[in-house]
Amino acid sequence: MRTNAMTKMTAAELVDRFVEISIEQGKALESLETARFNRLFKKLAPVVRELRSRSGDQRHLLLKLYDHPDLQVKLNVAGWAYALNPEAAVATFHTVRDTRKYPWAGHAGMSLSMLEMGLSKLPEDPVI
Repeated sequence: MRTNAMTKMTAAELVDRFVEISIEQGKALESLETARFNRLFKKLAPVVRELRSRSGDQRHLLLKLYDHPDLQVKLNVAGWAYALNPEAAVATFHTVRDTRKYPWAGHAGMSLSMLEMGLSKLPEDPVI
């Protein structure tokens, strides 16, 4: 989806798109399709940038997704909205890690390790 088209989408539509892409990423990850996962990442980043660019940083709408049943959605929210609520993001990383459902649990554990080492602190960058 072109960035220009995203500017015409409502914030709710962008959140729905975030969920759609995240679920597809989870499927790619589950079937070990790294190239597909990476292509989907390149589609997700502009969605988040568009939400962040809107008045009041509309990424806060993603925070409701911490309760989403899909593990990839949870990981993406924790990574992309970390700056808005670090405590909830860390709790989500712990929750996903503790499921022991791999590869998501491994990604959550790595995110926690990166945070402990201080490698991901910038609000523009996803933690995952």
